Amino acid sequence: MTLSQRLTLAIAAIASFGIIFFFVDRASHPSVSGAFGVDPEATFSSVLTAVIAFVATLVGVLLGAIYRRLIAMQNDGRKSVSYRVLFRSVFRSIDFQIGLFGAPVVFGLLWQAISDLSIEAMLVIALQNGFASHAVLREVTPFRGNTE
Repeated sequence: MTLSQRLTLAIAAIASFGIIFFFVDRASHPSVSGAFGVDPEATFSSVLTAVIAFVATLVGVLLGAIYRRLIAMQNDGRKSVSYRVLFRSVFRSIDFQIGLFGAPVVFGLLWQAISDLSIEAMLVIALQNGFASHAVLREVTPFRGNTE
């Protein structure tokens, strides 16, 4: 990985957590696990829940990208693929990159939509929304032009 790629990744990670903080900090209601009460432990618990749920969203993005890449490989007539080739292809794919950059928006929408969920329910929903992030982003973003 080149220096510019690492810098881009670091900027994207900082921006992602900034977006997450924005959504979580401005939640219009106490969210998962009684977020942001007067009690500092409740606030820490909520931030920890948000970070864990965002990581679950990222895992969902990865799984979704792997799934879509495997389907594309199967449609191309492949009967097998090495894990090394698969993961290299997924990490370099536009599909995965779109999912990474869209994950904070998907997570923010999810965070605003939920109320009083258990951590288990939040993780399932975050994983599912990460997996289907392309479908969610297509509905939220109006741009449909050529990206080349």
